[in-house]
Order: sequence, then C-alpha cells, then structure tokens
Amino acid sequence: MVLDWQNADVAVNYRQNESLMGPFATALVRQAGLYQEESNKHAELAILDNACGTGVVSAVLQENLPVAVKGRLQLTCGDISEPMIKFVKERIDADKWKNAEAKIVDAQSMPLPSAHYTHTFTNFGIMLLPRPFTALSEIRRVLRPNGVCSFTSWNSVGWYPAVYAAALRLPSYSPLPTWPEFLNGVGEEGASQWHDKDWIRQTVEEQGFVVEACEVVKQITTQKDSDDFIKTFEGMVRVTVKRAWGAVNEEQKVRLLKDKIQDVLQEWYGNGKCSLDWVAIIVKARKAVNQVS
Repeated sequence: MVLDWQNADVAVNYRQNESLMGPFATALVRQAGLYQEESNKHAELAILDNACGTGVVSAVLQENLPVAVKGRLQLTCGDISEPMIKFVKERIDADKWKNAEAKIVDAQSMPLPSAHYTHTFTNFGIMLLPRPFTALSEIRRVLRPNGVCSFTSWNSVGWYPAVYAAALRLPSYSPLPTWPEFLNGVGEEGASQWHDKDWIRQTVEEQGFVVEACEVVKQITTQKDSDDFIKTFEGMVRVTVKRAWGAVNEEQKVRLLKDKIQDVLQEWYGNGKCSLDWVAIIVKARKAVNQVS
C-alpha cells in the first residue's frame, strides 16, 4: 500500500477519514496508560506523535488529558509529508495546543535526540513504511529508558472486501492480492505479517522491547450508500489499481473497477447503508529500564 505522501490533497483526504481512525487512536492512547499511570500526575510528558498524519492522536491527547497534565506535556508531531505537517501546524494554531510543534520527521531516520521521549504513538504507520524494523529501532532510540512505544496495525480494513470482490468480476485483469498480501507487500526488510497479532508481538520483542499489551480491537462503520463508499475510498481504489495492475491506462482501470464496486455493493446492501468491519491490532511496549539506546 503506497500513497503519494507529498500530494497536496493527501491531508484533506486523511482529514475526511478521521472518523475511521479516531476511535482506534482513542483506544491506543487509553491502552498506553496515560490516564491511569500514577507517575503521569506529576512527571513531565514528552510525546512523539510519529507518522502523525493530520494529528488525530495528538487531537485525542488534547481533548482527553487533564489540564494539569497538558501543562507538563511537550508534544512533537512528526511526519515525512509536507502537506500533513502544514495541516498540523495550522491545527496547532487554530486549536491553541500549547507546547506543541510539528516538523518533518522520517520515521526511519529521525532527526530527533536519543533517549528523549516518554511516549511514542504511531497510528497505522509502521506497517506502511519501506523499512518498518528500522522504524522500530528508531523509536527505541528516541525513547527514554522505560519509555512507552504504542502503535496500531491493520488486521483487516472495511473497504477491501468489496474492492477485492469487484476485481474478480473483471476477468481480463488478474485477481487482487489478499488483504494480508496487500498490506505486507510494501516492506523492503524481508517478510512481514503486520496483520498477525502473534507475529507482531514476537517482532516487537525481537526489536528489544518488552510487550505489555497486544490486543485486537474491532469497529463497525457505515457509508450512507455505494456512492458515499466510492467517494470516501476512491484514493485507496487508485492505490490498489496502480499496485495490482500498473499505471498504464490507470483512469480506465479505475473507472471499470468503480463500476464493479457499485455492482457488488448493490448486491450486498441494496440502495442502503454499507456496513464495514475494521479490525486493528493495538500494541503497548516498553523500552527496557537499563537500555540507553
């Protein structure tokens, strides 16, 4: 799954889908223990919203942390996408987030100090990177000893089943990869299984973390009809077409696939709402107390 992160519209498209990401970001922050840990009542919090996108995790923090805790919060929002960072900077100003900054950060090679952050959050980002294991190593480096690494990955996404089924109705084109094949086809550091909870736990432990929680969280969303589905997920349809069938005659392929998606959704749901199932894996891990780097 490869998106053009420098496209001027990428932040706008992501912002439109925050309702999908938001509940998982809320679960991610809750699992990290920021609302429960006794130490957070008095200690400084230095948080990195890694691969921050439009800042959905940061927004959850700003909306839910007690005022006294936010007064001790130093928040860095980092992303490799200039349009995303521009958007988050505007959000920081508009929503008056204190002690917050947004800057260009490559999650695979962070221009950030070692042993600095108490928490890092990466919401649906690590599994999209060409070098995800390097990204985990970088997270460990920038965390303080006993710091918390929290991230999410997709077990399954709500838009893919209809797209996959639609492609099967175009016999002149090859079948799409399964969702696990699609998700795990990006990395350059060897085989991966970012859809599999047990594999993720083992991988995070091999990267030197102590895994405290690795949970499956489900959510059901609805699109009001098939047209709404197409409008919401057209960007992902384009990504799918380009990856599976190439960029030649892309517009024609996208148009054909969208027509078949309409047919599939009509058969599944009629003219009414489309119900979509989303399943995420949410991880909380700690850097060992005696680890410096």
